[in-house]
Amino acid sequence: MCAIILYIIYLEENVLAEVRTRDDIEEKYKWKLEDIFENEELFNEGITKLREKAHTFTAMRGKIGESANSLLASLRLSDSIGELLLSLAAYACMHRDEDNEVSKYRAMADSIGDLESEIM
Repeated sequence: MCAIILYIIYLEENVLAEVRTRDDIEEKYKWKLEDIFENEELFNEGITKLREKAHTFTAMRGKIGESANSLLASLRLSDSIGELLLSLAAYACMHRDEDNEVSKYRAMADSIGDLESEIM
């Protein structure tokens, strides 16, 4: 028990005291979220596009097996939906992970999880 207490004291004095904020990190080590979406407006447009694509995909039900072209179109649309969803999730979650105290980014990440549940 004493060893655990001493270890906790050590952590508090030597490790936890050195926690840095994002402002302390050199720019070259930070994520470049603008490579995913240049800004939040484009991120929001991505959400709109994802909903539209999901609606289009839903409308294809019952028609996918009608021809090779409809199958191919559905597979391409499915891939497009997956890629867009991954980009949205990466952007939102990485923004959240930059600073978990910013409620806007936590909400953004939560909304992508909700959207994924909605369309899948």
